[in-house]
Amino acid sequence: MLLGVAACTPISRSEADRGATVYPPPPAIGDPFPDVVLQDRDGRPTGAEAWLGSVAVVAFVSFGRGASAAESGVVIERMLELPDRLPSTPLRLILLPLTPVPGAPPAPARLMSAPLERTVALAAAFGVALSTDGSRYRHGHATVVIDRSGRIRAILRGVTSWDAVTLAREAAVAATW
Repeated sequence: MLLGVAACTPISRSEADRGATVYPPPPAIGDPFPDVVLQDRDGRPTGAEAWLGSVAVVAFVSFGRGASAAESGVVIERMLELPDRLPSTPLRLILLPLTPVPGAPPAPARLMSAPLERTVALAAAFGVALSTDGSRYRHGHATVVIDRSGRIRAILRGVTSWDAVTLAREAAVAATW
């Protein structure tokens, strides 16, 4: 079952007039991070405005079994290296789960949540599709680096095309904005 699709396929005006779903254009470098209301682990509402003044790194992740969860583990490990690589940079490490979450996230990352359909829609805006067979989940990965003013400065896609050094470099650049 497909739960999310990439929101970057343009449709014509006539298709929209016939009732086709119209998606907003995907976020681009320099755009503000989408205005979403999330909840922290204590149920308190929060969103991108709470990250202003810090470099935020947002990753869409999964937990449990399967390849997507293993790849998410790689992304999380890379994120957790950032405080050591950029000790003087105020950081917010945000994990947005696309699957059920067992236990607490690794410190210093903060797990945020929203209703699954909202998280899936936000992930889709960044080109991440999610599918499930009912017990296992598969999805792509996007890790978003947001500058201190709340603007997107990098979108790292997949897992194999970047590493912890790349992420640290992008976060360091975002800290200068």
